[in-house]
Amino acid sequence: MPSRIKSYYGIILAVVTTACVVTNPVMAGTGPLPPPAPAPLARAAAGRTPEPQATAALEKVLVIDSRKLADLVRGTSPEALLTDAGLRAKIAPQAKPLLWDIVTRTDRFSRQYPAAAARLRYLKFHYLALLELFGDAKASQELNAALHSTSKTTVIAAQLSRLVVQWAADANNVADQQAILAQVDKLVKLDPRDDDITLVVYTMARGAANKALASSARHMLLHQLKGPLAQHLQAFMSPPPGHGRLMNKPLVLRGTTLAGQPFSTAAWKGKVVFIDFWATWCPPCRASVPHDEALYGKYHHAGLEMVGVSNDNSATPLRAFLKQHPKMVWPELFEPGQHGWSPISAKYNVQAIPTQFILDRQGVLRYVVVGYDPGQVERDVASLITGGRAPRR
Repeated sequence: MPSRIKSYYGIILAVVTTACVVTNPVMAGTGPLPPPAPAPLARAAAGRTPEPQATAALEKVLVIDSRKLADLVRGTSPEALLTDAGLRAKIAPQAKPLLWDIVTRTDRFSRQYPAAAARLRYLKFHYLALLELFGDAKASQELNAALHSTSKTTVIAAQLSRLVVQWAADANNVADQQAILAQVDKLVKLDPRDDDITLVVYTMARGAANKALASSARHMLLHQLKGPLAQHLQAFMSPPPGHGRLMNKPLVLRGTTLAGQPFSTAAWKGKVVFIDFWATWCPPCRASVPHDEALYGKYHHAGLEMVGVSNDNSATPLRAFLKQHPKMVWPELFEPGQHGWSPISAKYNVQAIPTQFILDRQGVLRYVVVGYDPGQVERDVASLITGGRAPRR
């Protein structure tokens, strides 16, 4: 895939992952937002082909907006925006301006660079659907207008967005959601490479009324959809092949803590163990920290232990990050002088971060979660904390 096209998917993955709403990164950042039309973007407009700087500028702003949106739902599951009407009503005044900024910026970028329009269309319509869920009349008007567009692709995108709205409205109605998923399944069979459909299916997998529906949507995404966005999402949702040999077998993680002390998970026999492979330079890893802190606070007393495996090349940013996040009280493993990722990550074939291993109370690896998916992580941890045997994946 050409690097220019990859960059467009980098935008979608960064925004979708960081927003919690529907997974992985390229860059994020803090500090002042770039102007609406920075100089590189204006220069690129003449040729109608976005320069890397223009794409990066757009991505940076959208990720910042999405991180602010994620902060509004901190302490709840990532699916809450889809399933909890009360939460949406509570945060609507703060959330709607952020959602509109995403819609407006992607729309402006698409107009300036028509070659990017198809890549960003489904991102725009996804957030229009969220705005309609928040009761935004203007978003409803835009979706209604799109349904009567002369462009077939625009009409389909609007129809899919309405399915997302309907799915969320039926958050507690299994029968209705089954009917919606059946409609989407027909669309998948007609065009498994359609990125609009992919994003809808991914959203449904994260806001299903029960685990069976979530599993059906997830299977559709992992095994039936074949388009570029589906391939990117699958890379972060499917454990690498090497993890299969580790599953449902005892695993003892050993290493050296940041303080230079030897460490082994063998000391935590009888505990549920959460192992987080991450790095301070990884945006979705940083975005997952508040969820990890909340998870630890919620389940530590019930037998949850956590350990981080840092893939930083230097201890300096790691120490600085931990100082800024005093609730990260669990051990961090770090190998000084490492080049590239941690040798522990290499040992366990970790190819994308964040990746989480979850061991049951007997020290057996039961779950592997690849990518930013705190809702799935909490469900897996809760299953083991309450004594339920984890299903094979």
